[in-house]
Amino acid sequence: MKRTSRHSDPGRLGPDPCLLRAAIRSGSGHVTLSLSGELASDTVPEFRLLIADLLAPCDGPVILDLVEVRFLDCAGARALISVARALTSRGVPARVTGLRGEPRRLADIIGLERLI
Repeated sequence: MKRTSRHSDPGRLGPDPCLLRAAIRSGSGHVTLSLSGELASDTVPEFRLLIADLLAPCDGPVILDLVEVRFLDCAGARALISVARALTSRGVPARVTGLRGEPRRLADIIGLERLI
């Protein structure tokens, strides 16, 4: 199942519609949120709105798939940590997968996976 946002152009976030895209799929007892593009200070506000809408009904494990994220800054990393912690506080396990390139480097520097 693929779900998108309530915005006029579903699945597109931020001031530039090409900056970040999100898709959510459920199956096999878990939910996968796949992001592509840039998760940065200018896309975080819309990312938070979309996440609230899409993940509110989740009660199974959530996988944050970032294989297609080409840019991640500290604001984006904080948003991921916040989402993962909010899910965990509801008893919903969350994990990040697929980081590579520069986003992987930032994640390694700040210990992102340890913080989630």
